[in-house]
Amino acid sequence: MPVIVKNINRIEPALCQCGSWLRHWRNFSNGAMPNFCAEATCLDKPTVGALVQTDRTTDRSWYVIPLCGEHAKATHPLRVADITCFVPADISATCGRQGVGSAGQTLADVLSGTSFLNPSDRSDQ
Repeated sequence: MPVIVKNINRIEPALCQCGSWLRHWRNFSNGAMPNFCAEATCLDKPTVGALVQTDRTTDRSWYVIPLCGEHAKATHPLRVADITCFVPADISATCGRQGVGSAGQTLADVLSGTSFLNPSDRSDQ
């Protein structure tokens, strides 16, 4: 089931060691760069690591997801594919922490409110 996200529309450099939000996503996701934009119906290649929030009122966290240039500029809510890995944009929970590996969250984790910093913190592993 796709999730609805709101694009924060902040085109700014990542304030972290990664150098860009797309590189931040790549460094902390649980997989390789996808072939398609995270928007559920888009077949374009992702070119931007976009800052987004889910439409859940209980989760005001910012996440990074890979979007094409067009969807990265969107001002309307976006439907995101359920296979999208949501990486926390909070650098203190990712690249700002020494020794942190993958911090990506699956859609199920985001929707359930599960939060983790390292894969070893997950109960399903």
